[in-house]
Amino acid sequence: MTAKEFLEQLGNTRKQINYYKCKIAELHEISKRISGCSFEEQNHATPSTDPRFVHCIDEISEMEYMMNEKIAECVILQVHIIKVLQKLNDVDAQLVLEFCFLKGMTAKQTAEKMGYSASWVNEKKKQAIVALDKILMKSETL
Repeated sequence: MTAKEFLEQLGNTRKQINYYKCKIAELHEISKRISGCSFEEQNHATPSTDPRFVHCIDEISEMEYMMNEKIAECVILQVHIIKVLQKLNDVDAQLVLEFCFLKGMTAKQTAEKMGYSASWVNEKKKQAIVALDKILMKSETL
């Protein structure tokens, strides 16, 4: 796995979490619109719960479980990335990668935060990824 792929895992995991959040919100809205049993169904000897509502609640529960799994994965990834970034000797490189990948900031936002130009940030990011690739390759061979 390249350093860029390693760092991008966090962004991909966050996208999955956001997907689950959107789906859960959508399912909550759907569940509010699902009506209960009709009067005719209530008069039957064996009244049944509206399966659409039950299905919706089950789906919400399943999505929440998967989202929580992704949140846990995200936390573990963040800790792992921070530990690997600390192996970089260049503090500016650490900060650039942290801002760009952990905090999801753009090069322009990172430049404003650090007091450099966006082109400097992009160059430092490239250099940091190359250095991180070497660190990751070295750790894979151990």
